[in-house]
Amino acid sequence: MESIGRCLREGREKGGFSLEDVERITKIRNKYLAALECGQFDALPGYAYQKAFIRTYASAIGLDPQPLLKRYELLHREQEESRAAAAAAAACKRRSGRVVALAKRLMATFNGTMEWLGL
Repeated sequence: MESIGRCLREGREKGGFSLEDVERITKIRNKYLAALECGQFDALPGYAYQKAFIRTYASAIGLDPQPLLKRYELLHREQEESRAAAAAAAACKRRSGRVVALAKRLMATFNGTMEWLGL
């Protein structure tokens, strides 16, 4: 599957537009347009802006934005699921660490009590 950024760049080049032309037409800053073309969505403002930038950029250079937006939705969903899985794994690891620490404290208390009782 061809990347969103590559589609945008190729469409811009086919249309004979420079990034400066697209910036002037769309009012989207050049650095954001370049980030879109490189697929660096983390360099862009939030999710709603990212979708709007893709839609506006594609429309400005004569591309149908819908296939690109569908591709972006899929990519965004995959990234969110990956982040959620990583967060869940980190939370599980933290909980496991707490259980181990609690078990160690209980064993130390038990051993101390047994020693104190002389058993």
